[in-house]
Amino acid sequence: PTRESTSQTGVVAQSSSPRTEVKLRVAASETHIFLFIEVEDDKIVFHDPSRGLVATGDHIDVRWQPHANDSHGTNDSTVIERRFFSPVAAGNLLSTRYGQRFEGLQPVLVDNSARGAMAVVNNGYQMELRLPRPANNGHFSIAVIDRDQADSTLDPGDEYGFGSGAYRWAGSSDPALSLVTKNVSKNYIGYPLRKLESTVYDVVPAGSRVRLFDRDGRLRADVNRLYETDEANGLIDPQQSNFFNALLFRFFEWIIKKQRVVASDPYTPDKPFQLALNAVDEEKKSVDPLTYLTYARDHVTGTLSQVGEDADSSTWLLFETNEDRANAFTSSAMVRVFSLVTAFSMLVAACLLLFASWLSLRIRSLSSQTRQVVNTDGRFIADVKGTRYRDEIGDLSRDFASLVDRSRGYTQYLESLSAKLSHELRTPLSVVQTSLENIDADDLRSDNRVLVDRAQSGSAQLSSLLRSMSEAARLEQSIASAQFGEHDLQQWMTSLQGVYQDLFTSHRITVHCDQDLGLLRVVPELLQQALDKLITNANDFSTPSSEINIALVKLDKGFRLTVENEGSSLHKDVLDTLFEPMISERQHERKNASTDEMDAPHLGLGLYIVRLVAECHRGWPFAENTKNGVRIGFIFFSEPAE
Repeated sequence: PTRESTSQTGVVAQSSSPRTEVKLRVAASETHIFLFIEVEDDKIVFHDPSRGLVATGDHIDVRWQPHANDSHGTNDSTVIERRFFSPVAAGNLLSTRYGQRFEGLQPVLVDNSARGAMAVVNNGYQMELRLPRPANNGHFSIAVIDRDQADSTLDPGDEYGFGSGAYRWAGSSDPALSLVTKNVSKNYIGYPLRKLESTVYDVVPAGSRVRLFDRDGRLRADVNRLYETDEANGLIDPQQSNFFNALLFRFFEWIIKKQRVVASDPYTPDKPFQLALNAVDEEKKSVDPLTYLTYARDHVTGTLSQVGEDADSSTWLLFETNEDRANAFTSSAMVRVFSLVTAFSMLVAACLLLFASWLSLRIRSLSSQTRQVVNTDGRFIADVKGTRYRDEIGDLSRDFASLVDRSRGYTQYLESLSAKLSHELRTPLSVVQTSLENIDADDLRSDNRVLVDRAQSGSAQLSSLLRSMSEAARLEQSIASAQFGEHDLQQWMTSLQGVYQDLFTSHRITVHCDQDLGLLRVVPELLQQALDKLITNANDFSTPSSEINIALVKLDKGFRLTVENEGSSLHKDVLDTLFEPMISERQHERKNASTDEMDAPHLGLGLYIVRLVAECHRGWPFAENTKNGVRIGFIFFSEPAE
């Protein structure tokens, strides 16, 4: 049966008896191999050197490939050096070997290059051995032979010469194997190579472990840096980092650990110095990374790869990484990538925001210029400046500027059209009126006389229309050149009642004016003209024989001049457009029933003139419905003294 012993090299100790157990520890220097062997033996039989054999009792058989500079060494890999350690008693001992056969006998030779010491313990014995280091860091094997009685019989066919008596053995090589063989044994003993480890150490990063195994799974180099840290590793410490990086670090670490499936160690489950090749697929040269729990209860991620194509010289490389460090490395990398992506995204967003703000600023500027081009009257008071930018907004601004210029020219033409028409139509209209007046009505028949009367009525309407158009044009010019002066409006209001009562006899005219108005800087001619329009409008729309009230009230800021009459109320839509030009609620072609003639046309300029006067005094007009009628007026302000 086979029993497994715990040893530093992971030796599988084979025994011919269940009572024999061997434990082995191996150490190596530049020139020697050191062995510490513990043997459980219920009966120790010492060697009797007087019998002329290398071993007659319990002993240890060691084999290795010698160095070329050994006294018996050779570079031939098929030659195996063999030594016997046969203790005569507890204490120091030298190894022995057989010399060349001479006449059927083999002399026993002592070798000082391999020596040791033996000590007896309660359950057996212990032995320390020093051997020459095998050539090219090769392997060696041992066999522990156990005899229960001394054997002095030499079998002539036994070329090893340790007798033919009954024995049991345990170790890595069968003592019955041929001395000359290419390989010591399939169960040879390997040991770590310190020089190889020092070479590999420089390329192993902190937080990792690299183990090199030979073709049969024996450990040859072990560089363990799982718990070392590198100050320049660039890993993020969540306890010292900022809140954003720490939060991302914990998040990515949680994701990585959530995906982890921890298995048992498939490579070195029982002996860390022996690779379990049964866990490796023979057709694969490498094994995918696997997270597992090592014999030391550490969580690592290991990757096993085969190095070399030749089956005799290939080795296995097991690269292991501390899982926490690997997670920290991965999380740190992901945090950096995410931070860079976030920073880049924020930079792009900031650039886009700046670009959008710049576009928005240009659009708002164009919109503001467009709103300021015309006033509430529809008059052009500003320009739109086309920009130099060669983009869609620049094209739009230049198109707006061109449109405003063309619209301004057309509007100016329309504004001057009334003056041109008045000027051009005045002469031919005068000719028509003069010709009609020179016709002798007595010489006309009655039907012709009706036609002439109608022609004179139409001529009168045209004259009234031209006068109204001229009046509006002259008023705008007078407002533009108005001269403000200090006037007593209280006295002016007192004189209005008698004047308007004489003009509008069908209504009762009342005047109300606040006291202590003082001297105000106004244009009384314009105020008088605006009030005339308000009184005329109230007379036309008030109930017959009703009261028309004129009031001048002092406000906290400014003054209010109103005319209130009784009559029908105005619709809300009318109130919003009442002071626009060419707006009138009169029936323009109302026929006079008593004269069978058309009333004079109305252009809807009366309340528009009121608005112009109010704006000339930095005020505004208003109209509102009252309980019994309508109140129309305007707010105005006194100009400051120069």
